Amino acid sequence: MKLSVDVRDFREVTQQSEEKLLGVLMRHPQTLVAMHADFDARDLYSPHIRALYELMLRRAERGQLPDEIDFPIAASRQVPDLDLGWLLQLTEDVIERRPRRLVERIQREATIRRATYGALEMCRELQASEADIESVTSAFAEQLLHRPGRTTDATMPETVPAALESSLQARDNQGIGYPSGLQRFDSFLKFRPGKLYVLAARPGMGKSAFAMQIAQAPAEYGPSNWGVMSLEMSAEELTGRLICREAWCDTKQFTDGRVSEAVWQRVARASEAIKALPLRIDERGGLTWAQIAAKARTWSLLHGLQGLIIDYAQLIRKRDPRMSNNDHVSEVSQSCKALAKSLDVPVVLLSQLNRQCEQRADKRPMCSDLRDSGSLEQDADVVLMLYRGDAYRAADESPDNVAEVIVRKHRGGPCGTIPLRWSGYCARFDDLDTP
Repeated sequence: MKLSVDVRDFREVTQQSEEKLLGVLMRHPQTLVAMHADFDARDLYSPHIRALYELMLRRAERGQLPDEIDFPIAASRQVPDLDLGWLLQLTEDVIERRPRRLVERIQREATIRRATYGALEMCRELQASEADIESVTSAFAEQLLHRPGRTTDATMPETVPAALESSLQARDNQGIGYPSGLQRFDSFLKFRPGKLYVLAARPGMGKSAFAMQIAQAPAEYGPSNWGVMSLEMSAEELTGRLICREAWCDTKQFTDGRVSEAVWQRVARASEAIKALPLRIDERGGLTWAQIAAKARTWSLLHGLQGLIIDYAQLIRKRDPRMSNNDHVSEVSQSCKALAKSLDVPVVLLSQLNRQCEQRADKRPMCSDLRDSGSLEQDADVVLMLYRGDAYRAADESPDNVAEVIVRKHRGGPCGTIPLRWSGYCARFDDLDTP
């Protein structure tokens, strides 16, 4: 099978954007200073325009910003086969003053080109070898996420202003990160990009409900795309829980189809609100880590992923059946941390606890109760544990409906306990003072 692509499609799409960018830079040369750090010349498709842009950068390093007169003359001497009339005409057609939209358009077109050529190369590799398709596609997505020429090195002149700006932004916005919608919890911590959050509890404590509340909450504060890898529950079950939470509807009555007419009206209104959520759920069970990472990177590329929930660690399939549970979970936690940094999103990894906490008088969980691996505590930036005293009371005792989120580890912040109200009939957490 012959694999090819018509490069004329790329040339026709990109030429106009790249010519407009050159015109803007010559008409408004100060914009070159603002954009060059985040723009790579290799994103330019036209060799001629790339040569002109690189000439602009070399002259700017000597203190000579491009202009409408000197630059075209200098370019005609240094760039072979340059049409001087064409270059002069570019400045006459300038309408935009800021190059940001043009840069974003060119970068997008460059990504599409790399995706097209990269997909062809990936297909050739898969045809010619016995390579694992999940590993190859994951590596391919990783390459697309990082544009060429970008360095991972950081110097103090760059990072000091960034750290100060981050602090000022946190002060102005009452903390950086995505909120849970629970005021007391959000005053304690938020879900920050690039961080790994481990959310652990014994079965039935509400791990999935709390995680879905995190994914749902940002819509109240502005659009935010969260992805959920649900290895245990189906997308339909999770969506039903979201509807019941929003409508204050009994989840069992909803599942059994015994919802009264009055409550059904609330369910209908809640359904419309849930339908508008920018939330994606992958409900496949038994996924390997490579499959999870590949899906997350695909979501990031196509939809601008802003947070990822994995429910839960112990259900991720081993890449090698001979691995011990300890080694497997350690590999998962390390990979989660790497993925969070790579995609620059918060990753919330749910985890089971062992039974040790139930053998103590105080059954509140500790980090030593994390199941299968101490690596979860080591790799996590934040370890959250859910506890409900009701779960250990006799059936005839009256419940107090109080849940606790225990922050056992908080890298860069305080640890402590955050009490919440738990409405078990609709799987909902709220602040204690919520009416």
